[in-house]
Amino acid sequence: MPIYEFECEKCNHAFECFMKVGEDQGDLTCPECGAAHPKKIISRIQTSDFKRLGQRILKRMAKRQAGE
Repeated sequence: MPIYEFECEKCNHAFECFMKVGEDQGDLTCPECGAAHPKKIISRIQTSDFKRLGQRILKRMAKRQAGE
């Protein structure tokens, strides 16, 4: 189950919540003030693994082009 990040529009408290993909967030409330309907925040993803993968792919391509 993914972790989603939310921010309360009333008190600006940011919090995380485990939710199923596509699950309705209608009953979700802010844990600080109890306000309903917090807004979902777009989370940053960690890209270091993608960077390493890209570097390995580029090395393989360079070896193939060099005829190794």
